[in-house]
Amino acid sequence: MGGDAWPDEPEEPFAEYRDPFPEYRNPFPQYTEPIRPRRRAEGSKTDESVPPALQSGLLALLGVVRIGLFALALGPMLVFLGGDRYYGTIITAIGVVTCTYAAHRYLVYRDLRQKL
Repeated sequence: MGGDAWPDEPEEPFAEYRDPFPEYRNPFPQYTEPIRPRRRAEGSKTDESVPPALQSGLLALLGVVRIGLFALALGPMLVFLGGDRYYGTIITAIGVVTCTYAAHRYLVYRDLRQKL
C-alpha cells in the first residue's frame, strides 16, 4: 500500500530530477587520486639528520609555548572579565616571560640547526 506507485506516475523520474547539476557531482576531480608522499632526493636533509637531543629540546619548547599562550589568554580575561586584577596581572606577566623565553630558545635551536 505504501510502496505502490500512482497510476499516472512514470517508472523512472526525469534525468534532471535525479541529478540536476551533473557537472557539480565531483567538484575536485584532480584530487580524487590518493595522495602519495614525495620521495626525497639523495643527499637532502631529512628528519633523521636532526640530533635526538635537539629534537627533544624542541618538543619540550612546544610545551613551554603552550603554557605561555595559555597564560597570555587567561591573564587578560581575569583582569577584564573577572575583575581579579592582581592574579590576572601575575598570570599575564608569566605568559609574557614564558613566550619570551620560548622565542629566545627557538632562536638558539635554529642557530644550532644551521650549524649542523
